[in-house]
Amino acid sequence: MTHLPSGSGRLRTALYVCVTAAIVSGCGLIQSGPRTATPMPSTVAFAASSKLAANLASLGEVSGPIHGTMTIGDEQRQLSGTVSIKGKESQVKVVDDKDAIIADEIIVGGHRYTSPDDVIWIDRGREPAGASIAEVLAAAGTTLDAGQGTVDEVTGHKILTPTDVVDVAPALGIDTWTFDDESTTLRVWADATGKPLGFGAVMSWKVTLGGTAKTVTSDLDVMFTYTSPVDIAAPDSPWQWLEDKPTGIAIGHPGNNGSTSDSVFYGSFPAGGESLDQGTKNVIDSLGTQAGDTQGTTVGSEPATVTPIRRTQEKDYGLLAIAVHETVAYWVFVVGSPSEAAKLDDQARLILSTVEFTR
Repeated sequence: MTHLPSGSGRLRTALYVCVTAAIVSGCGLIQSGPRTATPMPSTVAFAASSKLAANLASLGEVSGPIHGTMTIGDEQRQLSGTVSIKGKESQVKVVDDKDAIIADEIIVGGHRYTSPDDVIWIDRGREPAGASIAEVLAAAGTTLDAGQGTVDEVTGHKILTPTDVVDVAPALGIDTWTFDDESTTLRVWADATGKPLGFGAVMSWKVTLGGTAKTVTSDLDVMFTYTSPVDIAAPDSPWQWLEDKPTGIAIGHPGNNGSTSDSVFYGSFPAGGESLDQGTKNVIDSLGTQAGDTQGTTVGSEPATVTPIRRTQEKDYGLLAIAVHETVAYWVFVVGSPSEAAKLDDQARLILSTVEFTR
């Protein structure tokens, strides 16, 4: 995977001269503003605080279903999925009622693996210390009892951690690169003896999606109701992960595990005042080569275009993707042999599904 210099002129030259490609996507950043503290509910001291703390520090094997909601702007979605914990290892899948995957993650052997579709898995490298679900729960507060409640037919004490002491979103596999005003209140469900029954959280953040500022809130619970043994294993043949912090993009790529012999180039340039469609047309026109029909799509929650490109001089075929994230246009070009055009189209779109904007 190769990063070419920024700049629209250099982009057009690079795409004409080079072979290879990839994808783009993202969630925008909103500048921080004044924050209003969320008041804590009325609480009393939890009598089994010490026992609960000890139990959370040695949680063992637990698992259960997710119940919750996520509100993006004015739209509310129901959340479901599962959480499994086995020591510091975990497996999490969070989906909404539109079958969109919010997070799909395996932590095993200190390594993090994520998936955009529950099929392709990407090796994301070492999991940061303290970011696993078990470590977050071990750091939970155990003294503030907000009373009893019932979730998933399980009744327990709601033990609260003060707001923003721990961060639940990364522990659930949600990447937070472009979040602003992020806030979390963790709760642990426990019985009167200090046995953990589950956990939950209220989370909120702000992002820019499709050029529009959005407030996102999520409220979910996981009760440890599953009784089968927890089985967590690393995925077979995971893809590689490239994170380019200066450019602000991260991409998953199959490497030697792909179905085609493709290459990937990517880059960025100032978007200016051009629309996505006009910018795409200008880039394709500048190539002076044969282009197929441009289609609209979404890459990392941002509007994007994809165009098949056949280059006579280089005798290759590729799929060019362009997306605008805030004021920057990102492009990725996945290129390979014309004889593999159909397979390359499929693989390029899979690569596009992994892209995240990181600033």
